[in-house]
Amino acid sequence: MKWSILFDTAVKRENFDDLSKILMSQLVRKTQKKSFIFTPENDYFTRTQYNFCIDTSELSRNIMNRIIAYSSETLKNESDFLGKINAGDIAASSSLIAACGLPPFGVIGEYAIRRWFSSGLKKIYFKDKPVLSHMNEHMKDDFIHYSSIAHTYRYVKRYNDSDLLFPDYILAPVSEIRSDKSIPGCCYSEIDIMEKISQELKIKYHHHPLSYIVNAAFYIVSVTSFFEDAVYYKLITCRDMINVLRCTENFYEDTENDEYEEFASSVKYFEEVATGHVFSKDIDDPDAIRKWIIYVKSVMCDMVAKSFVKNYREIMTGKYADDLISDSWCRTFRLGFDNVEKKITELSGRLHMMNVKVIKVYNYLLESFVKAVIYYDTEEKMDDDSMMLIDVIHHKYKKVYKETSCDKDENEKLYLRIMMVLDYLTDLTDKEITELADILRGYSI
Repeated sequence: MKWSILFDTAVKRENFDDLSKILMSQLVRKTQKKSFIFTPENDYFTRTQYNFCIDTSELSRNIMNRIIAYSSETLKNESDFLGKINAGDIAASSSLIAACGLPPFGVIGEYAIRRWFSSGLKKIYFKDKPVLSHMNEHMKDDFIHYSSIAHTYRYVKRYNDSDLLFPDYILAPVSEIRSDKSIPGCCYSEIDIMEKISQELKIKYHHHPLSYIVNAAFYIVSVTSFFEDAVYYKLITCRDMINVLRCTENFYEDTENDEYEEFASSVKYFEEVATGHVFSKDIDDPDAIRKWIIYVKSVMCDMVAKSFVKNYREIMTGKYADDLISDSWCRTFRLGFDNVEKKITELSGRLHMMNVKVIKVYNYLLESFVKAVIYYDTEEKMDDDSMMLIDVIHHKYKKVYKETSCDKDENEKLYLRIMMVLDYLTDLTDKEITELADILRGYSI
């Protein structure tokens, strides 16, 4: 793979890295009304998916710029080319759009979707056979292993009426989320588009190099955002976090001395910030965690960039099978962070209650709408309740279904009808999906 070919399309599109244009798009603006992890509160701190998009975008830019700097000596030609085309801006634009595809209630909503499809779809039949028996493995994976990035790609390709251009190459042609590594990292309904792009960029079914950067930024922003919110909402204290991070189980048997020192120094800095030694004054937990996270983000970005440069040849030849977080000193941070997440989950009654509420909303709506569309656009007669629910779905989703289902067999049409339901529900805001569930259940009018 060569950067000149991989970024050829981006360089030719004058508005491709126009962040202001992407920020003004409906796709991104709607994220202001969707929560990332915790439900919105009536205060200034509320973290929405919009905040997540911006953070991920800037972190991707930061990582790419560090890669350019670190490769300036060993990979001068590549570094000069990336600097010339403003690859940092392209990385920022790409991850900004990719990050805005989370459903209502963010990561909990994503979990709720996978959870229902893993069990609920088995109980629904089409022509006396389970719905899943009518689908191939890729179709099943689109639901059971629902990917918000893949669904964002579908949404922009099918519903984008503006001239917003989606960076095709940020999707890894093979997604880690998929149960079968041979299944491309896009929805089955867009497989023809992805195959065309893969041929055009000459990446076959290898990961696009930029996808490693975006995935790393996703992880860093996701986990640090969770920690910051958890401390702010008093689900855990900074002292408890420090104690968990100090555990010896955070280290691997082959942990190098320098690797250990890097992690240990970050924990020590956290303690110094939390106790007020760094700023020579008392500091509350929310301020302490924010200051520590700024430090940790910088350290992890540096490690990811160095890992990319170290594995450059394997990445560009498609032989690199790891990820930049696991294949760097970030792995120790990940292990420590995993333990903190477990601790927060154990202590958080609020998080459990929110999970239950969101899961109930998705369970009700997915079961109701999926059952309703099973015989939509078939010769079978539909009952009145199903017809009523079909009428609730906005016409733009039905229009896309009609356009994409032409000349398809009945199995693929069934898949596209269920995908239409997913398109509709995931495009709603937190408030809209909650009100929809309440109205359909008769709780409000």
